[in-house]
Amino acid sequence: MTEGRIREVLNIYRTYFEANGIPKTEVPHGSFPTFNDDCFAHLHAMLHQTECFLREGRLDKVFRWLGFIQGVLWIMGVYTVEELNDHNTDINANITNSWPFG
Repeated sequence: MTEGRIREVLNIYRTYFEANGIPKTEVPHGSFPTFNDDCFAHLHAMLHQTECFLREGRLDKVFRWLGFIQGVLWIMGVYTVEELNDHNTDINANITNSWPFG
């Protein structure tokens, strides 16, 4: 996965969060999210930091964070594993998923 593709994938998720009105809010370390919305808000906040790691060339950290983001999006029912794989490989990935929680 190229640096450019990583940026595109992060933008897919940013577009999703923004289209669904999800704010950027970090869940404090050492605590658990209270609601599903907290999970998504935390992921939204993680996107910026992941881009910082990318600029710094810290690809090991980038891929760990991207994997975490994608894992939560899968477990929360936003994207299937096949869709996530497409995000990682397909330049025309589908970003039109609807918000699963109303």
